[in-house]
Amino acid sequence: MQNVLILSRLVVEAPDMGGLPTVSGVTHDGRSVQFLAEADQSVNVKTLEFQQTPVLVLVDQLLEPFAGMLQVPARALLSVVPMASGEIQALLDRGEGDALLRVVREQLS
Repeated sequence: MQNVLILSRLVVEAPDMGGLPTVSGVTHDGRSVQFLAEADQSVNVKTLEFQQTPVLVLVDQLLEPFAGMLQVPARALLSVVPMASGEIQALLDRGEGDALLRVVREQLS
């Protein structure tokens, strides 16, 4: 997993009739991110559906179709880092969000 995101907000978008659910969010630095689903692959959406924010996630595929807009494909591997949202929020309040991302990236390499 080479991409690390701190999601400060998540919104579950209910599918229209016959549609697929998606989860949209905002990263700690203000970028929009959308987690996509497919008919036979919606585990990432289900994983994020009830997460309390802020939440730290790892993803192995991250697309940027437009500047500032990120997408995570339905078949990407996604993992939620087991870190309390209150702990993440305290780091964000101290302006240490980018430092947290750096530390996690260093541990992954």
